[in-house]
Amino acid sequence: MWSHYLKGSPFRGFYNGGVVVSRALSGGLIIGVAALWAQESPLAPETLLLSRVKYEMSKSLTRLPNYTCLQTIERSRRQGSSKKFQLSDVVRLEVALVEGKEMFSWPGARKFEQVEITKMVAGGAIGNGNFALHARSVFASNAPTYKFEGDTEIDGRKAWRYSYIVPQFRSGYTIRSGENSAVVGYRGTFIVEADTLDVRSLEVIAENIPAHIQIRSSKDSMQYARVRIADGDYLLPKGSELHMIGINGDESRNTTRLTGCRQYSGESTLSFGDPDSTPAPAEVPPAVERVELPEGLIVYTTLAAKIETGKSAVGDPVTALVAADVKRKGQLLVPKGARVTGRLARIEKRHGGFEGFWIELRMETIEFGNKSGDFHGRLESAAGLTGYQPVMRGAGQMMVTAEEAPGVGGFLVRGGKVELPVGLRMTWRTQTPR
Repeated sequence: MWSHYLKGSPFRGFYNGGVVVSRALSGGLIIGVAALWAQESPLAPETLLLSRVKYEMSKSLTRLPNYTCLQTIERSRRQGSSKKFQLSDVVRLEVALVEGKEMFSWPGARKFEQVEITKMVAGGAIGNGNFALHARSVFASNAPTYKFEGDTEIDGRKAWRYSYIVPQFRSGYTIRSGENSAVVGYRGTFIVEADTLDVRSLEVIAENIPAHIQIRSSKDSMQYARVRIADGDYLLPKGSELHMIGINGDESRNTTRLTGCRQYSGESTLSFGDPDSTPAPAEVPPAVERVELPEGLIVYTTLAAKIETGKSAVGDPVTALVAADVKRKGQLLVPKGARVTGRLARIEKRHGGFEGFWIELRMETIEFGNKSGDFHGRLESAAGLTGYQPVMRGAGQMMVTAEEAPGVGGFLVRGGKVELPVGLRMTWRTQTPR
């Protein structure tokens, strides 16, 4: 896996990678810029303009509410620059900016996790920072040095273009390939709309990547627009493109769209009832009983909704229904109709010697009645076939890998387009968690 992510810098006085080391610096930066405008300064107009841009962007980043957006990532690859990019998979995540930190969850999950994105998305190129952290590092810190590059246009409107550079010793930008990682410096450009002083685009290019990382280049380009959240308009990224090239010439391209942005806040309930009235007692739902399934149970399930390449994405919820009562020594442990739920963990296009898709289902929870528990199981067969033997289905072939992690079932399916149909039979054997 190739990845890049941002984290805090050990150098005091910088906002590196979006982590505010000193809150006092933020106020000091804005006050200092405002004072600069009030002075009669011999500074060049483009330098004064830059101070205004940084002031406006810093103010925008400071007043941003906690918010969340749906992040859709189309990941493509090509082997050698002479070939076309081919779509590998689509990933859907919820990404949130909470107290200045980027956090991620699967769509519909109950909470956000403060974990690296590489822990959630398996395989392929992935990165963070395009939501807010890159902007904080470039516009709300003293780490970069800048250069005015001249006038330009964006969407037919007058704009200005600047370049910047952040040396490695001031950087919090980490690039990783497999188990190898390194903090690197970076450079890039940004374009500012003249009428509004809104930043409309920002690019981040890694500098001097060490050879052991086995990545020749990495470039992240972001586009910005005004977005309505709650009762305010905020300058937010609307999309980005991450382009990485390995030392062997293979390329990865991630195209990201951010949609459905909204304010992120905890839930609360207010009551305006008559204080003299006696409220009816609230109906108390039955307590949920936790279930722990013993090891070695055979659980037959059927897929509740189809999974289709071109429409389904990594992160989408997956539900399977238990097809028969699960008993041990005459005792009913899981009834027919129980729900086993999880996520689509991978739906990756394979090229070269095998033309088809690698699909993984990560099943996590089992529920029935008022009972719920974690599901840890090994997929042993699909459509009644075990191991690695192929199953013919139309023009395609399917095989099941028997050595997956608990709760993860993998399918290798031939064909340019694949559908796992409703009712697909899967057999799981429960295991103890690792």
